[in-house]
Amino acid sequence: MDLHQNKPEDFDPDLEQYPLLVFPPSTQMYVRYQMSDELVGTFYQDWLEDGEYHQPTIRRRKTNCLVCDREDNIVASLVINIYSFSTLIDSEEVLYILDIDDAYEARLGLLLETYWSDFGAQVSDYGDLVEIHGLWVEEKSTNLPHLIEAVQYLIYDLPQHSIQIVNASAFYLDELKGTENEQKLWFNAQRAELKQFFRDNLGFTSFPDKDGFEGWMWKIDAHKKDVIKAPSLGDTKRWT
Repeated sequence: MDLHQNKPEDFDPDLEQYPLLVFPPSTQMYVRYQMSDELVGTFYQDWLEDGEYHQPTIRRRKTNCLVCDREDNIVASLVINIYSFSTLIDSEEVLYILDIDDAYEARLGLLLETYWSDFGAQVSDYGDLVEIHGLWVEEKSTNLPHLIEAVQYLIYDLPQHSIQIVNASAFYLDELKGTENEQKLWFNAQRAELKQFFRDNLGFTSFPDKDGFEGWMWKIDAHKKDVIKAPSLGDTKRWT
């Protein structure tokens, strides 16, 4: 696979800025990461439920990850956002909060509101949402099984989650050379490569067909498949 082309041109991280370490059992590769915890936002309205006030809230832990080999060479990088939702939150409130000030998160919010009629009751009440994007793999890295093991081990070392969502699209389209048509062809080819990587190696599934969400994929925690609803366009209730 040709995933190295997703690497941004100015990528040159300082390993000391990634102090948290995860070592998979094989130890052929390990993960260094940095994590920030911040409030994404709250819904403008609260309500009384069973004698207690509730205000819908979302928190985000952004995790910038580097996969390294035994010689501390960086062989891959990705970003993992862990979203925690307050109880009783619904799809309308999720979309409202994620749409506050970030275009990418607004797109994520629209995705959740499109495929789940009640995201809180159907998904987030069972754990956090893990969102993954920005994966690239170093061109000379040939030990793909160990790289996959490192990424899997990192995800399952994170706090309990309900569902994983990945954006299998290249993020650096504005850095490309060539005509608009050539850029589009490259973007589509890279997205196909990323989708194949996440499907074949990490067990992700593409969302049901919907204009604008090509490249997004999902995976429900194996222990929660009986209680978490899979994404569907059949029962969503659009709101205005």
